[in-house]
Amino acid sequence: MTTTTKPSADFIAQHFLNYMFRMVTEENRKHIQRVASWFGLLALAIHVRCDECRFWHERQLVYRIGEQWYKVRFSHKIRPRGGIEIVEFEGTRDGRTVIQFSDLADVERFYLNAIAACAR
Repeated sequence: MTTTTKPSADFIAQHFLNYMFRMVTEENRKHIQRVASWFGLLALAIHVRCDECRFWHERQLVYRIGEQWYKVRFSHKIRPRGGIEIVEFEGTRDGRTVIQFSDLADVERFYLNAIAACAR
């Protein structure tokens, strides 16, 4: 993992968008188009809640809330064209799936819950 830090939500979103647009091919274009618009809101939600976050490899983000680490990743198994999921992360192993996002409305609910949790 890279150095301990908490990059801004804007930096997180831009990092992933840069990666996705560099990696776009005709085969994965629809997957990328499907999730690209979600990253800003997802990054804001994570940034609001996390105590620490890091880029795990170039294409994944891990973040910590309290003692628990989570990893954000793309999953082809969500809906017919894939989506984003957050899984528990333990060292170098993925744990159970915590939440899956199949559309922007799912990400919005996650964001609103993050904001509400911070207000408590």
